[in-house]
Amino acid sequence: MSKKGKKKKTKVAPTPEQIEQMELFGQVDRTRQLQGVKGRTPQMSLIPKIMKQHGLKVKQGMTNSQLNEIQRQVRVYDPTITPDDAFVGVRGLLNRTSRRGVFGEKFTDAMAEELIEMEIRINNE
Repeated sequence: MSKKGKKKKTKVAPTPEQIEQMELFGQVDRTRQLQGVKGRTPQMSLIPKIMKQHGLKVKQGMTNSQLNEIQRQVRVYDPTITPDDAFVGVRGLLNRTSRRGVFGEKFTDAMAEELIEMEIRINNE
């Protein structure tokens, strides 16, 4: 097939006025998404600190109502955290890949162990 008549894709950078509008409406703010819910990164970074201060821990097999209660407690301690931020922040702790995506690669497993109740299985040999 000939290339005659095909259109080339071009990328258009936003103008300074558009960037100003995006900043005004908070669209430049960095977000992370988990299970279709978007959370703001600056607020989600506060969640592990709040959980550590108040002794809140999540467990792998917790029900949705138990996780919702932890999210509610986190929001009580810091009212700037929205329900979506709490949802992504608390549920992002349970899985290694989601933890890396939500909190970044510098949030190690050792840091997560303080916030997650681990079940230790011992083999009797």
